[in-house]
Amino acid sequence: MSAAPSSYRTNDRRVIPWLLFGLVVIFGALYVACYWFTSDRIPRGTTVDGISIGGMTPVAANAALRSGLDDLATAPIRVVANGERAAIWPVKAGLGVDVPATVAAAGGGRSWDPVRMWEYFAGGNDERPVVTVDRTALAAAVAAVAERADVPATDGSVTFVVAGPRGSRMVVSGP
Repeated sequence: MSAAPSSYRTNDRRVIPWLLFGLVVIFGALYVACYWFTSDRIPRGTTVDGISIGGMTPVAANAALRSGLDDLATAPIRVVANGERAAIWPVKAGLGVDVPATVAAAGGGRSWDPVRMWEYFAGGNDERPVVTVDRTALAAAVAAVAERADVPATDGSVTFVVAGPRGSRMVVSGP
């Protein structure tokens, strides 16, 4: 029998760096592919105030939210204050919805964040709309309701009246 040639090796350690390099290239390519696939989409299953925008691009989600929230944003807000019923109109009160900010908060837009990429596949959440407020207009709308509902304060009084041998009784009277 002849002996194996001395140049034949079974444990060549020069392969390890190439193997690691190959794994880095494969995982890097997978990461870039996930970025490309998920970066411009809102996580699946995401809703805003009951309106489904999951899996949409930000442009499509903006359009869906504008049409879906339009009825809510223009409907009067019914309030009852001190027994008085009133309606506050959101537009006059300076209330609105910032649709682009809502889409961004829901996960719209490009991101290299691996958590964001995972959320696309795992599913989104039920998000709240981002509300804008004009404090001056809101204060004026609330003041208009307050004018009708406010009741001026009155001073109360307590009077004690002696009722004979049985003791005293308390009579509460007001102005």
